[in-house]
Amino acid sequence: MSSFQIGICGLVVLVALISLRAPIALAMAVTGLGGVWLLRDLTTVNFLLGTVPSDVLGNYSLSTLPLFILMGNVAARGGMSTMLFDAINWLFGRFRGGLAISTVVASGAFSAAAGSSLATTSAMSRVAAPEMLARGYHPRLVSGSMVAGGTLGIMIPPSAMMIIYGFLTETSIGALFIAGILPGILLIAAFCLVVSVWVRVAPGQAPAAGRPDGDGWSQMLRLGPVLLLFCVLMGGIYTGLFTPTEGAAVGAGAAVLICLVTGQIDRRGLVAALVETAESSIVIYLIILGTGFFQFFMEASRVPVELTDAVIGLGLGPIGTMLMIMVFLALLGCIMEGLGILFLTVPILFPIVLALGFDPIWFGVMMVLLIELGLITPPVGLNIFVLTSLVEKIDLKEAFIGVLPFVLAIIAVALLLLAVPEIATFLPSQMRGA
Repeated sequence: MSSFQIGICGLVVLVALISLRAPIALAMAVTGLGGVWLLRDLTTVNFLLGTVPSDVLGNYSLSTLPLFILMGNVAARGGMSTMLFDAINWLFGRFRGGLAISTVVASGAFSAAAGSSLATTSAMSRVAAPEMLARGYHPRLVSGSMVAGGTLGIMIPPSAMMIIYGFLTETSIGALFIAGILPGILLIAAFCLVVSVWVRVAPGQAPAAGRPDGDGWSQMLRLGPVLLLFCVLMGGIYTGLFTPTEGAAVGAGAAVLICLVTGQIDRRGLVAALVETAESSIVIYLIILGTGFFQFFMEASRVPVELTDAVIGLGLGPIGTMLMIMVFLALLGCIMEGLGILFLTVPILFPIVLALGFDPIWFGVMMVLLIELGLITPPVGLNIFVLTSLVEKIDLKEAFIGVLPFVLAIIAVALLLLAVPEIATFLPSQMRGA
């Protein structure tokens, strides 16, 4: 067999292992090392076992990952999601469907502290879903706004997905963070538009508006901690005051300090957040290690190079080829979870994207956007499973039906991003040092 054929067989084996629910890290490591053994020799395998772990664990930019995860865990346990929802609901709760809009906006704001879709969905499900159901909102509208808002966790910076993409492609993590701001705002606006149209078409699925309780100024003050955290973090990165790695330390330290000063977290909660951070970081680092072995195997088999030449040879042009890639990623999201898609496809698709002349920062935002789509589409739809596991009154069927309009909104934003790439590239181009 040729190197290319061995590489394709390796891809098939990898997909089969993941489909059989093998851990992604193990599947990639076994496939990668086994393929290298076939293509090269055992000496090369031993060399990889000695160098890849040290390269990954010693990578400076990857140290942002556990720090941002810690920031999100502290924010979740410190009750920031509740503060955000109460404050934003004071602004929008007076309108029909206002609780659903508040959920979307609060999810976007909380994403600035969480950096994770599952963390955002989990936190907001505990806060907003019971309130919406108690007020008479239809379960479909509740589930749709809840899980769609949760997807903002990997688009609004800081985003764990963007950190990993930046590491895999050697793209500036700071630029990726800044690039996610405008698309994230656009998604929030699109989701709010979906809710507005929904309650006009089916007013019976959302109760009549009522003025929220509480003083407006005191409610607005509750936005302060998260807004301060976001402005310091993103402002520092944008102006070049500090690097993303330094920003991660600043963000994590600020989140802990804010929650301790406001009394929103105690020693037990802080220890639990640290344990959760360690567990999540270990899993992700193991996957990155496996990806390192798999990437070497792909490069040795020349699969990315051969596929790049084959795709360009189709003559579809850059836009036609990108549409094909977008459809492929969207369909992959129906059967795989986000991290698996990212680690599996980036080594293969990134060379194709560069050869077609697309901006790597723009493609990073597009990949994250399409991974978001996979978070709410059947049969995987992790955000939906998180919601239904936490809120017993919402069943899986109602949740999948309720999310369909929001799926269309994500697709519309993806197409707009393809037509106007400056939505993602403008802010990074204005960064100091860009």
